[in-house]
Amino acid sequence: MSVSLKLRQLETKISTLQTQHQTLLKDRQQEIAGLITSLDLAHVEDNLLIGALLFLKDKISTQDPTGLALVEAWRDAGDRFLRRSKSKKQSSTILLERAAAKPKSSQKSS
Repeated sequence: MSVSLKLRQLETKISTLQTQHQTLLKDRQQEIAGLITSLDLAHVEDNLLIGALLFLKDKISTQDPTGLALVEAWRDAGDRFLRRSKSKKQSSTILLERAAAKPKSSQKSS
């Protein structure tokens, strides 16, 4: 295999990975927007949300022990929320699958 062919294959692979990265980034942004709505935070002022995010960014970047403890508490709360949401989704999916799998009983006519 020639060097130029390998180079073209690598460039194609890089392009594909960049496209996948952009798609995943858009999906994540949509999930975050959906969370803001589902957590009933859409009515909160933009500057308050931005301030909270900047506070979080500052605590993570400065490695402040007090701030990092707060970040860990928030991470734990987020993990619990996501586990609960995931289990609810799985439960509802299982219920839907079971309902779809049940044979429909014939209705008795009177």
